[in-house]
Amino acid sequence: MNLRSFIRNKIKSVLSENAVLDKVKKIILSSDDLDGFANALKVQYGNTVPLYHATTLELSKIIDVEGLKLTDGNNRLNWSSDANLYFQIGKSDYHHVDSERCVLYKWDAPVDFIYNYATADLDNVDTSDEELEALGIDLEGISSEMEDVIRYFVWNDMQLHGMELLIMDVNEDGNFPVIRPTKIS
Repeated sequence: MNLRSFIRNKIKSVLSENAVLDKVKKIILSSDDLDGFANALKVQYGNTVPLYHATTLELSKIIDVEGLKLTDGNNRLNWSSDANLYFQIGKSDYHHVDSERCVLYKWDAPVDFIYNYATADLDNVDTSDEELEALGIDLEGISSEMEDVIRYFVWNDMQLHGMELLIMDVNEDGNFPVIRPTKIS
């Protein structure tokens, strides 16, 4: 491939990626329920979404044998006794070779799994009602779950990549799947 073809293909790729991100933004900001979140995920990632989970070396030994399981945990906003898991979409900001979370796992999650078990983790998110209203979002007309997704999306520079998800067995029907992620490092 000559340089001219390479540059032309690169420009087409960037324009195509920008079009996808614009479409995702439009879907998220105009959605009133989690169907919009699922549709945006499908536009950006297809039917499976790369999720990342960073953990300690000690816990990785358990994960390698048993898979990822819901465990008791909490953060600044979630002090319930519900068992949960944390993931990030498309990358991990928590994985550092020299830190406590030195082991990174990746799991390609079906969009339906995210739709049924995930919510945006608003632990570090600070998006005001005024910011949302300035974007034309009617807070009265959307579900609380979608409002959380929108708040995170706006706070995360209008992108899904890097969004933190809290996974819980909201149905508590005993059908929560075993998650067998791939160890990346």
